[in-house]
Amino acid sequence: ITDKKAFKDINTSHTPSQFKGFHIETEILNAINKLSNTQKTIYSQKTKDIFNNRWDEKQNFSIYDTNIKKIITFIKVQNPVTSKIVAIFSIKSDSLFIENANTIYLISLITLNILLSLILLFIYKELKYRKLIEENNKKLNSILNGADSGIALMDLDGNFLKTNQAYSELLGYTKQEFLHLNCNNLTKQSELIKDQSYIKEAISKGSVSKARKTCITKFGNEVHLEFSLTLLPAKNALIALINSREDKLLLENLNRDLEIRVAKEIDKNRKKEKKFQEQSRLAQMGEMINMIAHQWRQPLSAISSSVISIQIKIMSGRYDLDSKEDREEFLKFMEKNHNNINEYVQHLSDTIDDFRDFFKPDKQKELVPLNQAILRALNIVENSLNSKNIVISSSYKSKENVLIYQNEMMQVILNILKNAEDNFIERDIQDRQIDISTSEKNSKYIIEIKDNGGGIDSTIISKIFDPYYSTKLEKNGTGLGLYMSKMIIQKHNNGTLEAINIDNGVNFKITLQKDSDV
Repeated sequence: ITDKKAFKDINTSHTPSQFKGFHIETEILNAINKLSNTQKTIYSQKTKDIFNNRWDEKQNFSIYDTNIKKIITFIKVQNPVTSKIVAIFSIKSDSLFIENANTIYLISLITLNILLSLILLFIYKELKYRKLIEENNKKLNSILNGADSGIALMDLDGNFLKTNQAYSELLGYTKQEFLHLNCNNLTKQSELIKDQSYIKEAISKGSVSKARKTCITKFGNEVHLEFSLTLLPAKNALIALINSREDKLLLENLNRDLEIRVAKEIDKNRKKEKKFQEQSRLAQMGEMINMIAHQWRQPLSAISSSVISIQIKIMSGRYDLDSKEDREEFLKFMEKNHNNINEYVQHLSDTIDDFRDFFKPDKQKELVPLNQAILRALNIVENSLNSKNIVISSSYKSKENVLIYQNEMMQVILNILKNAEDNFIERDIQDRQIDISTSEKNSKYIIEIKDNGGGIDSTIISKIFDPYYSTKLEKNGTGLGLYMSKMIIQKHNNGTLEAINIDNGVNFKITLQKDSDV
């Protein structure tokens, strides 16, 4: 192709080429046109644009044309005088190397990207793994240093690899100093063989527990230790856990002393409670003797009247014993009085039995109707109450059996009734009334004894169950009755006893748990 500016006469023998401003010889063009379409050169637009921009440069250049898949090298012809480009040779060459290079480059690029991705992934995982290890180490150190027991990691020869703060405090060495020590360096000389046997046993059996040894601290002091050894699953190290036996021995001694002191206090309290019971029984015995006297007064008086009546009849000669009719009438009279006397004597005997049963200690709990203990207590005290114009009313709504110490429950009922009686007399209450009732509520048995004696002063109602506390005159009260009653209900019968002020009186409420076995 030739520059038309350089050769003015080319118009006749040249034809415009694909490149702007350049012509090709007509004869050559005709030869090209005769070629098959596959042999014709049709340059890409990119090639044409580059040529149009660079044709006047002095340097030769090459272009890879994507249309024809060839390398085109443009060699420029210069006028030696004017240095102008007058013609350009275009040489086409095979592009297989470039195509292969492109393929190799693409494959290399993909491979490199894959390798870079793998490297980055490996680096990420490595960093993440290191961070995780670092966090776990921090947690492990926190756990180790927070433990109260001394913990150490040792190799199978007993060399220290890691220790916690408690281990350092027990033996006086720093964690760094332990790294240069073997456990044999710390063991008392006389116990070295035994200590080595523990390590061998832990390696062969997997663990040793509750072993004991004496160690020498950094400051030369002896410390008695209890320790255990555990072989790690990898079987390449041992974990040692140690505690000072001296603290344990001190604690054992303290516990032993405490147990002795508690036992002494329990025995002391048991004796004191027994003393309270004896005093309460003695106090009640005096009251019971008065009740017995009161109970016997009327029957003895009736017996005395019957005997006097018989004596008068005999002395007066009222009956003529020689007369059959008088003899029969006299025998009827004697039989009637005999029956009366026998009935009174039986009443006296029953009274003695009731009091004897009351003072007989309970051996075991009895399954009895809830109101039976109440009725037996009333049988003892009823005459005394009646003589003081105290009216008793009762309402027994619970008919079930309950497992109790019956005589102790009688003692509680009698204490409450006797207190009510004394209160009526001291306050000179008129229209004296005591209401006794039983009921069941929420799996509990309830006994309520209410009176209209004016109630208990609110400032002392919380103290009436204290030992030796009495509202009665000193000569009339011991202050043990209600205390013992509360102990009997709470400790012996698994219940509660409480005093509650009500309208113009007080309610003593006994609550007993239903026994599931019953």
